[in-house]
Amino acid sequence: AALFSQAAEKGHADAICNLGVCYDNGSGVDKDEEKAIALYSQAAEKGNTRAIFILAVCYDNGSGVDKDEEKATALYSQAAEKGDARANFILALCYKNGEGVDKDKSKAIEYFTKAADLGNEDAMNGLKTMGIAYTPCKTISEANEEEKEEAEEEVAGTENQGEADNHEESEGDKETSYIEVSCLVKSCTSDVDLLNMEDSFFPSSSPLFPDEEQGKKETQTRYLADALLQLLDRRGTEATICNNPSEEEELENAIANLFTVAAGMTSIEEDTHDRVQSAIDTLSHQLPELKKQSKQRQAALKAMRQMIEKGKKERQVALEAVREMVVKGNIERVGGHRKVGEGSEAEEQMEDSNPPALVRASVLSKLLQPECVDSPSCVRILRNIRERVSQSISKMKADMNKVDEISQRERQREPNREFDSAAYLIMISKAYAEKSKVVLPHLLNMSHQLDIDLLHLSGSDLDLLFDMGEMSTLKSEYERSLDLIRRCRSHIELKKNGEEAVAVRSSSGLASLLSGHVPSGMDNRPANVTLFATASHFARLRSSSACSAWYSSMTEAWSWLECKHSEWKDLEARSDHVLSHVDDVGELGRVANELKASGMEVHDRVAALVEKATSLMLDE
Repeated sequence: AALFSQAAEKGHADAICNLGVCYDNGSGVDKDEEKAIALYSQAAEKGNTRAIFILAVCYDNGSGVDKDEEKATALYSQAAEKGDARANFILALCYKNGEGVDKDKSKAIEYFTKAADLGNEDAMNGLKTMGIAYTPCKTISEANEEEKEEAEEEVAGTENQGEADNHEESEGDKETSYIEVSCLVKSCTSDVDLLNMEDSFFPSSSPLFPDEEQGKKETQTRYLADALLQLLDRRGTEATICNNPSEEEELENAIANLFTVAAGMTSIEEDTHDRVQSAIDTLSHQLPELKKQSKQRQAALKAMRQMIEKGKKERQVALEAVREMVVKGNIERVGGHRKVGEGSEAEEQMEDSNPPALVRASVLSKLLQPECVDSPSCVRILRNIRERVSQSISKMKADMNKVDEISQRERQREPNREFDSAAYLIMISKAYAEKSKVVLPHLLNMSHQLDIDLLHLSGSDLDLLFDMGEMSTLKSEYERSLDLIRRCRSHIELKKNGEEAVAVRSSSGLASLLSGHVPSGMDNRPANVTLFATASHFARLRSSSACSAWYSSMTEAWSWLECKHSEWKDLEARSDHVLSHVDDVGELGRVANELKASGMEVHDRVAALVEKATSLMLDE
């Protein structure tokens, strides 16, 4: 548990998950289910498949959390997408039995099949119970082995081909490279020189090489290894001695040592073995760094490949939708910028489209994780991003400094004022709110420049990207504002009760919200005043950027609230008119029903309409 804890502090997802298991089972630590759930959730956010699956099981069984079948199913889906066989099998059962989802036989078969392909034997039985006989696809190792055999057969077949078209020339190049590498490997691993030396002292009863021609070839096999050693020796002589080599130079030196060991291990030259020993000694210090770099590169590659595959799948789904629309004759525009006359043009646009801003943000977020951030790929990508938006970053920092200067001047105006902790926190909160206002246009502009949804990144990711420690706090301002607007919309749609809901569910309360003020009836504390003002500012900000999912969600929810407010004002005007000038019982009832369905908290107005309608009916 102690080792897992140390690795978890460095952000390693596997270690965080394993530490959660320790707390879950009480292994090496006191049993703490709440702590275990928190660690599983943390590892799951980092994309750890095992943690996602365990968390799904917890919600499924109500272990350490409230039982929630829908959330469990969503987590099983995430784990299944990452290739977890158990998650695919459980999802199949969910769709088969309608647990947490609607029953869906086709989806059950789909997930049983995926689980079976991933080696889950129970999935085969599941398919049998549904009357389906299925043979799983080859495992990855089997597929790779078959691919390798096919490639070797192709190379062997190419030896007998005499045609000189471009494709065959390419295959010939591959064959040549394959043969050259094979010869180099054979040269480095050949013990022929040592065998001949041994035989000169202690002759064997039978010749080393019965075939004289083969013997001649074997005695010449060391020439490639010796040539490689000479090349490495020349490199070492020409290389400039540097006390502080760069990371790239250190990698080159480590690989040169690996080659030295490989090429010199079977040599019979003493000087060469001195070099091999020296290389091995150096490698003993270089190997941990090599291993670290290899893991970083692997993590970076995995992150990019996963998102590439995800993007391909999403584009394929979109492409199928385009094809269907073309067949039905319903498509006029694709991508929002030009008409499409034929399906092939639409498909070509979809296939040639670049990864969307959200996908790039997801890739960047993965690259900014501890296991990837120091990789050469991440270093190059960050350098490129910062160079592309260097002017915007400078302007953003300048605007943030201006906010600090204004805050400083305000404090200097009241030098004798004593700030208690509450007053100090209010002052800091206002300063961050102002900073979030000046930073948002820059983030949206840079998102547009880079075609990366920067607001999709976490606060810590933004801190790393811009090398600034305040971005996490600013990101929380954006999240809190969007949460407020969404929450107010939900209050209206679901006709909720409670202090905040009732305050918003009136024409005057909604008007206050839209003007950036706290609605009457709500707590008017400074934090709420600041939150409502900043949320209104963000929502009314006009930007040409179409790259931000946050901005789209914010403006869409705000537009909905504006439309709802306009609808309510019209409805109130109609109800006032009906109460004052209309004696039609049917019209009074219709308006009363519209008021009830509108989401407004208008019991008094409805009661007045009902009372008037009742009075008219009694008079009749």
